Amino acid sequence: MRKRAWKKQKMWKALRTLISALPSLTFSPSHRQLVLLIFLTTGIWPSCARERVTNSMSAIEGLRHTVLPGLHACRACLQEQINVADSFVLRTGAPLTAVRSDRMNPFYPLTVAAARECNFPDGISLDLATLQTRSARSVCRHEKPIEPKSVASAPSISGTGSGRSYRTHPLDYFFRDVAEEDFVSPVHASIGISIDYDLNGLATAKSSGFLIEYRGTDSYTKPWGGHCGNFTDATRLGILEGIERSACEHATITDVRREIPGGITVIGLDGFGLDRGDWRIARPEVGAWAIGQALHSNGALLGEYAAVPERLVFFSPTIDTTPWVQDSSNGCAIGGSAEEAILFGLLEAVERDAFLAAWYGGLSLAPIDPDSIISDESRSYMSRLALSGVEVVFLDATIGVDIPTVIAVCEEPGGSTCVGAGSHPDPERALLSALVEVASDFQVVALHREQRGADLAHMLADFSRVRVMEDHADMFAHPGARPLIRRWRRPGKSPVALASLGHSAARAVPPVTGLDTSLAADLRFSIGQCESAGFAPIAFDLTEGLARTIGAQVWKVVIPGLIPIDFGNYQRVLAMSRLENVAREHGDIRATDEFHPVTIPHPFP
Repeated sequence: MRKRAWKKQKMWKALRTLISALPSLTFSPSHRQLVLLIFLTTGIWPSCARERVTNSMSAIEGLRHTVLPGLHACRACLQEQINVADSFVLRTGAPLTAVRSDRMNPFYPLTVAAARECNFPDGISLDLATLQTRSARSVCRHEKPIEPKSVASAPSISGTGSGRSYRTHPLDYFFRDVAEEDFVSPVHASIGISIDYDLNGLATAKSSGFLIEYRGTDSYTKPWGGHCGNFTDATRLGILEGIERSACEHATITDVRREIPGGITVIGLDGFGLDRGDWRIARPEVGAWAIGQALHSNGALLGEYAAVPERLVFFSPTIDTTPWVQDSSNGCAIGGSAEEAILFGLLEAVERDAFLAAWYGGLSLAPIDPDSIISDESRSYMSRLALSGVEVVFLDATIGVDIPTVIAVCEEPGGSTCVGAGSHPDPERALLSALVEVASDFQVVALHREQRGADLAHMLADFSRVRVMEDHADMFAHPGARPLIRRWRRPGKSPVALASLGHSAARAVPPVTGLDTSLAADLRFSIGQCESAGFAPIAFDLTEGLARTIGAQVWKVVIPGLIPIDFGNYQRVLAMSRLENVAREHGDIRATDEFHPVTIPHPFP
């Protein structure tokens, strides 16, 4: 009997020792539940927790959860994120789970008391009905930048090149101090309430989610996602895209003014290739201006300041709220440095310009010889698609701005078609970008063909029914749309080698001093190609708190005069003289013939 009592005393002593150390540990959700259960059933409370509990902030009460913030949490951000998540979830079909008339679990008060005593470093959230726990760790928009750490070079993401790192940092660098779950939570939505993992992908791993935005009492969602060869990287790429799109909603650090200061170059509406009468409303007045900096291929990268209409930089502007144009995240990119983000933002603007000019200009493009593709990663994706019975055609769309641009046209066995595009000074990277898009999307359009068959047939009969972004790609999911894209599905021109795209030899510019001379050299080259084509890119720093927290930068590049992407019936491209100029230069139109643009809605996703 004495031996049993001694063992019991020893066990309680060990348990007390363990519990006294709990506040300094990091817990998984199951461990948090266990700790609370021990406290509730034994009544043992760690003395160190009693000392620290006075430092914790008071609870934040949501409609579905109570959140006890961690010691270093931003209460303002958490409160906003909880409100957004509650409002969205409760308005989209998820009811409150009631246990009592006040929707509170009867054990809730005691559990909250136990959670306070635990004083978890990252905080904790408690479901009011089920008492399910989650970490309350979230990413704050007001966070100060994390000091950069040294990171060993990693292989290029695209798998091409000499083996040196092309990107400023490897992907896992951005998640060295934060977890994916810190950005996405059903309790406190930073960039979304959930991550959807598509486990049915035949060629790529896909992870996606959506931002939630409120305008008055109306909610809007903006999708983000990542797709590549594995779910870990796909999820991280998706979160980076979500951070990028969050940054380009409205100004946080970019200088936006109603009045333009003296000495700043002004790029008014006349500088964007449209007549004043061709915007969404007749002769719009610019209500606010965003201040950016001109990009130069020689000398200082960032040059003189320039003012551009706020609505052409942000897609949810806060000052100029008159919707005289539909803009998007086109030209916005995230990267490990300013140079990286600017490069990929610029390339996206060039890619969209080339695609839209080729589509609405009715251009027949030369196919790329698949045997000339040397990237192992590209060839791997092509093999997966072939095993799925999917046909892919690659087209040389290097028109207008002489940066290699590739369009991929994919037809899956059910008759649905999808497209992708990519631009990059390295043609292999340009093709891979386009290829990954269609490798990820071909199953999506096949699914939408089954789900929206009747709607898509109506769109084919009446193009005015193509109204939103999803409609453009989905219309081509209908097998009846194949004749509309036949000139790209079955090109009549002779194949060209991938390496011949653009003036690739012109990439051999002198190295630029910096963290990554290859990336910096490609940026200078790309700016130079824009300048040679008569365009002056302007860059805007959009790096707000979410990006700073992970050591990333977000920039948007606006290139006045390039064709912008629109969705729905209003298409700026049809009113731009650039469309006819490119079509005459790269098409088969005789000088004496009148130009007639294609009026079929574009298939860009």
